[in-house]
Amino acid sequence: MEKEVFIQGVIQVSTADIFREPTFASEKITEGILWEKVKILQVNENQKWLKIQLPDFYEGWIYHLQIKKLDENEFAELEKMPKVCLWKTITHLQKEPNLKSEIVTDAVIGTIFPKISEEGDWVKVKLPFAEAFILAKRLKTKLSGETKQEKLIELAKSFLGTPYVWGGKSAKGFDCSGFVQTTFKLFGINLPRDSKDQFLVGKTVKKNNLAKGDLVFFSEEKTSKINHVGIAIDEFRFIHSSGWVKINSFNSNDENYDKNLSSWFVEGKRLIKN
Repeated sequence: MEKEVFIQGVIQVSTADIFREPTFASEKITEGILWEKVKILQVNENQKWLKIQLPDFYEGWIYHLQIKKLDENEFAELEKMPKVCLWKTITHLQKEPNLKSEIVTDAVIGTIFPKISEEGDWVKVKLPFAEAFILAKRLKTKLSGETKQEKLIELAKSFLGTPYVWGGKSAKGFDCSGFVQTTFKLFGINLPRDSKDQFLVGKTVKKNNLAKGDLVFFSEEKTSKINHVGIAIDEFRFIHSSGWVKINSFNSNDENYDKNLSSWFVEGKRLIKN
C-alpha cells in the first residue's frame, strides 16, 4: 500500500527520469533537474519510489536515491544563499578548482546553484550531497542578440542536433514541449510541461503573421488534440524537436519544407511582445 506524505525535497542528480508508475519499466513522462524543488506526495510500499510534484505541477514517480529530503530550516538556509545559473549546455563540476581534478557531477544548462564563494576563475557551489567547483565563465550567457526574441532564437539554435527523448526536458535530450519549456524558462517565462497546455498560453497568431519567438502548434492528422509544438524563427521557419532538434519551414520553396507539419499547423501563440 502506498503511503501519503507531504515532504519537500530537491533533485540531487543532474537529470532524473520521472516515471508514470513506480518502476523503471514504466513510461518516462518527464525529467527533474538538479536542485529543482519538489513536493513528495507518496512513498510506495517498498520505500524505493517517491511520487513527486515538480515546480511545473507535473507529477510522477522517481527513484528514492535521486531525491534529497529537506526540512523547512534547510530550505530557509538555502534561500539565503546567492544563486548562479549555468549557461553551458552540459558541463562537469570538479572537486577542486582544476579541470584535471575529480569530477563530482555533470549539470545541464538552466541549473540553478547556491553559490558559496569565488576563487579566481572558479566559483564554488553547493550540491545537495557535496560542494564543487565550476568555471565562472560557464555561468555567464554569451547570447549576443539585441532583442529578447533574437536571444531566445540564438539559445534555441544552440540545441540543434540534440536528440529527441520522450519525456526529456534537458540538453541531454528533449521532447517537443520540453524543448520549448526549457528554452523559455531560461528567459524567465514559465510554461506548462505539455504542448496541449502550452497551447492555452499567449495571444493567438495566424500563420501569415508569425514572428520570431512565437510558439507554433500542430495537430497530427488534423485531430482535435494538440500534439506538437515548436518556436518560430521568422514568418516561415521554425525550430522544434522531432527526431532531433532541427529547423523546418512552412515555405514549399525552402529545402527544409515539411509538408505534413505545414498541413497540421493549427495556430501560433505570442508570449513575447515585438
